Amino acid sequence: TIKTAMYFFFLLILTISLLFFVTLGGVFCSYLYKKIGDSSSWDAGYNSFNPSKHVDYFLIIIFILTGWFVGIKKPPFINNWQNGIKGFIQKISYLFIPTIFYLIISACLLFIGVYFFSFKFLVLAFKTSLKANFSYIAEVSSLLTIKGPKLISAVFLLYSVILNLNLSLLYLLFSFLDYII
Repeated sequence: TIKTAMYFFFLLILTISLLFFVTLGGVFCSYLYKKIGDSSSWDAGYNSFNPSKHVDYFLIIIFILTGWFVGIKKPPFINNWQNGIKGFIQKISYLFIPTIFYLIISACLLFIGVYFFSFKFLVLAFKTSLKANFSYIAEVSSLLTIKGPKLISAVFLLYSVILNLNLSLLYLLFSFLDYII
């Protein structure tokens, strides 16, 4: 039926945005880590735009089935911190660079959505869950009064905003746990 086809189409959009943003964040963070003196993630191949370096495909299947994003491949944790101020900067950057990156991306996408679709986009962004849901798609269509390619763009932006917010919190949690353990 049409509902089933739309469900799988929007599930595909959600999965593509997940792969894109996790890969983009991994490459960006690997580059910044190298710039501050830690080349371990660069040497491990996290500078590649190949999503398999950044995402575990088993976790993608869990994400598609449940809507829960439970993990990412993180660059190796640094055990040889430098001394002094450079070591302090390395520790802080390891904790906060991915989180800040994903928050900035989320804010930019939110701004783009509000600019193109109106302030109703802001309300919808915080009602978005990471599940492909036909009733949600219908709500987006009716509230923003759009159809067709504009609807696909709006849903992609909405999923991307909430996905980046979730990634920022996930990275912060995992980095903090790596740091304490």
